[in-house]
Amino acid sequence: MNKTIKLLEPILQWVESHRAPEYWPQMPQMVNELVEKHRIIEQLDINDIPHLQETYTRNAIEIDRLKPFEMVLTRWNKDDFSVIHGHPAFLIYYPLSGSYDMDFYDIGKNGQVQFTHRKILQAKDYIFHLGNIGKYDNCIHQIFAREPAVTLHIYSEDAKLGLKYA
Repeated sequence: MNKTIKLLEPILQWVESHRAPEYWPQMPQMVNELVEKHRIIEQLDINDIPHLQETYTRNAIEIDRLKPFEMVLTRWNKDDFSVIHGHPAFLIYYPLSGSYDMDFYDIGKNGQVQFTHRKILQAKDYIFHLGNIGKYDNCIHQIFAREPAVTLHIYSEDAKLGLKYA
């Protein structure tokens, strides 16, 4: 994983120095530019990233360095999926390899999650969301991996604070 962390160093440096909310709208484009400039996708070795066999695996990167931000590299097997969940105020979901279905939800009048739409994402098809600071029900979604893959996630806080839905 050390090789992968070195590949991500330009992104780590930029995020580390631009964590304030006024930089959040610029962050997705900058991450995309850094991925392309440093040829991260071409150099990424999926086998360098730890993975549990029974589900997708979240690998936190430089937690203390980025606080309160969190950067995670997630390794997926074909057919792995997340629960329906929300996030802190800011998130970037950046596929580095593979393809995914991402189902989006809203909270209905009855307080239950309701499916709104599906996006199919492949490498470089990143999404980002600017939500409400102090809330953990931003960008409610569920992810399904179509093939073995890797995604980069950047959050304004610990993503595990995000609300989970049945």
